[in-house]
Amino acid sequence: MALAARSLGKPDAASRLVEVLLNVALGDRRK
Repeated sequence: MALAARSLGKPDAASRLVEVLLNVALGDRRK
């Protein structure tokens, strides 16, 4: 993920998207 974000040149945006996706995935699993 980190490497992909660096290659895109937008680590901040990528990290935010990853965090959101992880939160959604964890939320679905909890439910």
